[in-house]
Amino acid sequence: LTDLGILVIQTPLNNDISGRKNDVWFMAYITGNLDQAQTLIEDIDNKINVLSDITENNNVKKKVLTLSWWDSYWTAGTGSTEDSIINLAGAINIASENGIESNTTIDKEKLISMNPEIILITQSVAWGGQDFYDQLFLDTSLSSIEAIKNNNVFLVNPNWWGTLSYWNIMGAKQLIEILLPDPELDDFGGF
Repeated sequence: LTDLGILVIQTPLNNDISGRKNDVWFMAYITGNLDQAQTLIEDIDNKINVLSDITENNNVKKKVLTLSWWDSYWTAGTGSTEDSIINLAGAINIASENGIESNTTIDKEKLISMNPEIILITQSVAWGGQDFYDQLFLDTSLSSIEAIKNNNVFLVNPNWWGTLSYWNIMGAKQLIEILLPDPELDDFGGF
């Protein structure tokens, strides 16, 4: 792109809210869109406040694990986008609690030993998410896992969980909707 005279800007990955907001401000400054950035930041802050109010007033401290299958089980620990989403929703990232960092593979024994209460499949249906979901329930060696035993395995929107962006707030909202039967999200607003 630079060979074509197009300015290319790349920022380091920020997996926390303040870093993401700084990226918005930086991009807005470069592109001359400071007013739009202010509007976006205010919307982000409003959505975070709504989610924070819900998590402070409800018990959402479930042990959550994001999971996908490619060549083996993949999960997300400390420092990952998924970790920041789980934390924003007020839940516990059981992978982080078990010393897992970033996005990495785990073996079946580790999956069983972590014993998540909620499993979120972050793999799209088009890329085998539904097949992986079905396989988790068919594998009898996994039947002791709380999430599987209690049918708390969910296919989530991978666009909200795997891409570092403003959409991650929707991932946190989606998790709160899984954790709570009827969360008060009237003030959340649209996108």
